[in-house]
Amino acid sequence: MVRDCRPIGVTLRRLDAARGLGRQLGFLAQDVEKVLPELITTAKDGLKSVAYASFVPLLVEAIKAQQAEITALKAQVKAAADLKDDLAALRAEVRAMKGTLARR
Repeated sequence: MVRDCRPIGVTLRRLDAARGLGRQLGFLAQDVEKVLPELITTAKDGLKSVAYASFVPLLVEAIKAQQAEITALKAQVKAAADLKDDLAALRAEVRAMKGTLARR
């Protein structure tokens, strides 16, 4: 859901004049509004703004979910590496057995 919100870097001239702000980084309020309308407020003049502080809990949960996925993937990679090692050991064992049988 948050992945649908595209980060942007823009200079907003109306905000520059009104608030003394320069280059701003953020999200298009219209994008955020589609997935998280509770984070958007609309001023009387129609200007939409994003409650960025409210993103923090969502981002923390997203990071936790990604970390859990990373941990699971690391476990899978380790299991695959262990299987590869086991396979190499079995191949060496089979070669040794073939050598023993060939000498008989």
